Amino acid sequence: MALALGDRVAATALARDRSHASDLFPAVERLEGELGGLVLANELDAVYVGIGPGSYTGLRVGIACAQGLARATGARLVGVPSFDLIAFDVLTQGERGAIVSDARAGSFYLAAYERESEDVRVLTAPCIVPHGELGSRLPPELTLFGDERARLEASRCNRRAPTSDLPPALALSLLRLGAQRSSAQAPEDVEPLYLRAFGK
Repeated sequence: MALALGDRVAATALARDRSHASDLFPAVERLEGELGGLVLANELDAVYVGIGPGSYTGLRVGIACAQGLARATGARLVGVPSFDLIAFDVLTQGERGAIVSDARAGSFYLAAYERESEDVRVLTAPCIVPHGELGSRLPPELTLFGDERARLEASRCNRRAPTSDLPPALALSLLRLGAQRSSAQAPEDVEPLYLRAFGK
């Protein structure tokens, strides 16, 4: 989570093993304190939120919080796919890479990008790939950023391109990338990017 006020930026990470529903707004208040005090409603220009793919519960909580802030303050609301954020953070300008993570239920999440100066170009939109098909869906020349299961699957396919650990989507990247995507969305139109029917 990050908060920017003019040129000042404060960021914090929420513990993975805690209830984010109860932690979000206290965290916002702490960030306000780091920036010098309460941020008034009319000072909040935009709210950016990662929309997934990822944890179903985490996505619902984060998006609901962002929708509430946008509705209460009139701020612009922009949803950004989480894999876009990771690609923006890990790739250098002109570099191409694939982002892969375990989607459970015998499948992977996959997306591919090319890093541009202030954004990323989507080469393969986020999708679900069954286990056993990852090697055939990964262009061989792209650097792979994946979790342990994805990297193991890629190695079984004799993939020769570099592989790296999958970092988390960073709030500071969300601030930068969200600012580039100025098209605001109605709060009710910002929805989690689940990629499969909920519960399946």
